[in-house]
Parts: sequence; C-alpha cells; structure tokens
Amino acid sequence: KEIQAHDPLFLIDNPRIFNHYEKELKSKEISEDNLRGVDIEKGEIYIDDEKVEIQVYLAPRIFRWEEGDGGERDKFDRDITQLAQIKEAEGCISLLRNGREIYYDIVPRLLPTKVEKLDRYIGIEVSFPATLDEYFRVRNVKKGAVPVDKLREEIKNWLDKPVRKARRDIRKDWGEVKKQKRSTSSNHTEAETVARTAQVTMPPGLAGATLTPADEQRLIEELLEDLHLTDEKDSKAADAVRDRISKNPVTIEDIPWPGKELFEIEHLNNKVILKLNSRHLFYKEVLLPLKTWASQPDAVEVDDLSRITLRLSAVIDFIFMAYAKAENMHRDPENQYGDLRRDWSYFMNTYLREFLAHQE
Repeated sequence: KEIQAHDPLFLIDNPRIFNHYEKELKSKEISEDNLRGVDIEKGEIYIDDEKVEIQVYLAPRIFRWEEGDGGERDKFDRDITQLAQIKEAEGCISLLRNGREIYYDIVPRLLPTKVEKLDRYIGIEVSFPATLDEYFRVRNVKKGAVPVDKLREEIKNWLDKPVRKARRDIRKDWGEVKKQKRSTSSNHTEAETVARTAQVTMPPGLAGATLTPADEQRLIEELLEDLHLTDEKDSKAADAVRDRISKNPVTIEDIPWPGKELFEIEHLNNKVILKLNSRHLFYKEVLLPLKTWASQPDAVEVDDLSRITLRLSAVIDFIFMAYAKAENMHRDPENQYGDLRRDWSYFMNTYLREFLAHQE
C-alpha cells in the first residue's frame, strides 16, 4: 500500500496531487502554486532562550473553493477525499520535536475561540527542540505532547491574529465565489439549492397535480412574459429560468407589480413558482438592501450594516405578527389555518436545518 507523507500545511509537492491535476496544469487552468498551501504567517517565540517556531497556512484554495463542500470536493466539483484528509484536520495542531512530528490532534484551548468547521482548512505547525521536552510534556517514547499552561498561553496569544486572519480569508474567498455565482444566476440560488436538497425528505405537494403539461407550459410562458424574456435575444436567460423550474421544487422570481401583495404563488405539478413583488415595501426596504449587502459586503458602511441588522430584527417579528393578524381575521382560525401553520413550521425547520448543515 502506498504511504502518503503527512503534510497538513501543504508545503511538500505531493506527486499524487500533481498527477491528479495534470490536465489542468498542462492547460494552465491552474498553476503549481494553486496546489500548495497559502502562507498566513510564520513566527517564533523563545522559552529559556530556546526557539519555538510556529507556522500557519491555509489549504490550497482549490480544495476549499465553496462553502459547504466540507473539504471533500475541489474547485471542479471532484471528490478529493483520497487526495487530502482535510475534514479530519479540523482544529488539529502539528507538534514537531527536532523536525519530527510527534503529535497531530486538537490541543484544547489553543485556538482563539472554540474550534470551527472551517478550521479544517487551517494548518498549524509548532516546532521545538528536544531541550524543551518538559515544556511540551513529551513522553519517554517521544510520541505525544501537550504544552504546559504557561507555554500554551504564549502559543495561543501568538496564534490569535493569524488564525483569525485565516478564518477571514476563507470566508472572503467563499464570498467571492458566491458573488460570481450570483452574477450569473438567480438572486435566490442558495435558497433554491437548499429547497432542492431538502425535498428528498419532504412529502410531495398536492396542488397542481391535475395540471396538464400544456397548462404548466402556459404558466411558465406567462412568467417569462412577466420577466420580459420573450424576445429572441433573451432566449438564453429564458432557458435558464426554464432549467431552474425543471430542477427546483421551488423557484423564486422578483417581479414588480402594483398592489400590496408581497408574493404570488403558481402551483405546478409538485413544483412551486414563488413570485416576489419587488414594489412591496418589505422587498424595497428590507430584502433588497440585505441582498445587496450579501453580494457586496465590502461596499456597505458599518452604520448601514448596523441599520440593516436592526431593521431585520424588527421585520422578523413583523413577519410573524402579520401572519398572526391574518389568522385573526377568521372566526375559526384553528380549523381554517391549523394545518397550514403546522406545515409551514415544519417546512421552515426542514429548510433551515438543511441550510445550517452545510454552513462552515
């Protein structure tokens, strides 16, 4: 069996990884540097005049391309679990004694905060000489080590800044990918993707079951008219909408129309088209600013972000209050809306659980 070198910092040119991406390297779609770790910071601290070297690296960006991939898929959506054990590296620290690794695992209370999922992409190496064995509690077999409290605090203080920077860089990289996707897709791609994944555990919808294919096609064409995608020059955009409707159980489109309705729903056979009224006050004053901030976080001032957050906090209450008031307009709301309320709550829980499961 072939033995692979353990290289949590991705500093060694691994032939297996380079061979895996031979095609992309030859076509110059990626460079060799894209397969190496990203240097965050190197430094040293001194204990009894002995040097302890510390390095913090990020896994190659190609291995952490998109949030939710979990270190299991690369930029090209290929499985990389046999190339790199990224998921297993979550929160682990490599301790080297005289250049030889004697410990690779989580060291409690060494990171700035509790271990996060995205820490699997951060490689940390602490190298010390044998003369400091007592400070690292090295056992006689020279396997295993944990720094004593005083040294732990010094290492933790040193790691605070680079680890936080590494986490920011990861999220920034993910944000850029999300921004690129939004520029070529729907404003609601993330939610639609969650709904598509969650649909596996949900019961099929009943509304629209009696529609014929011709009826469904008519509703889709009406949607394209609402989106002004009926000209020949808009054929690609129209096909993209059709494709989303074909793949997704719920498709969301932003369409302006006069009136106070926030949304309209078209029920196809086990599919839903949700039309959001972009003229509605909720859309203009809450949803649109929030989507703008999500797509361009660096362009939003701190004061604006604070205002959006405070507004969103109140609006979430208004959503429930408005629903409660709508129920209150009926003399027998439990019989009329009880099932609706329970289904709505269940589906909200399912979507949210699926969404959070893929957050890193």
